Amino acid sequence: MAARKKVSQEDLEKEVWYIQDGVSQASVFLDYNWDGPGLSPIGDINYGRASTWGPPDFPLTFRVKRVGNSLRHCFTIFDNFYISEGFRAIIEKHEPNVHKYIPVTIHSKTESVQFYILHVMGLVDGVVIEHSIGNWDDPKIHQKLNGPRFFVETRDNCLAYSSHKLGTNKMWRDRRYYTSRHIFISGPLKADLEALKRHNIKFTRVNVVGATVTDTTSLLR
Repeated sequence: MAARKKVSQEDLEKEVWYIQDGVSQASVFLDYNWDGPGLSPIGDINYGRASTWGPPDFPLTFRVKRVGNSLRHCFTIFDNFYISEGFRAIIEKHEPNVHKYIPVTIHSKTESVQFYILHVMGLVDGVVIEHSIGNWDDPKIHQKLNGPRFFVETRDNCLAYSSHKLGTNKMWRDRRYYTSRHIFISGPLKADLEALKRHNIKFTRVNVVGATVTDTTSLLR
């Protein structure tokens, strides 16, 4: 992404971006120290069920397959979102003591690095489907999946968000859009994440509009 001109703090506060946590870290794999390899060791923590969240009763340990690979600041394994110490420090700068983290140690032959499983606390119902660019899935499939699913195009300003719903959030997930595994962030938080050395994080800009959120079921014909 090309560098952009410096913008004011006020303008940054009006920006919304998302990080799509679907990028796997190919050089890392998890030791199978729990039953059911291929599943998250802590269950599904990012689907709005905060009351069921809790750390595992054993230490989580990773190993690096190939020495010399540069670890991403964030990546996904088994649908959990892992972040570096630097990523966590930036979140805490903007929203101290809001979100939850499970510490994970990643080992290579030469070093051990601290990472965390990120649990984003707080859900917002702010996606404005009428102003978003994408397509609905088959309504018959919706019924089996317990709700409608709208797949937005993955490029800047294809997803629209209601300015009335933003509040003071710096990082959040959307109540109706959580199935896409997106983490929404404010402009100031995004700017600090970009300043990380070799940040290798993909940001997609959200179009903030002055519209209200409507019931998605009424849009299905």
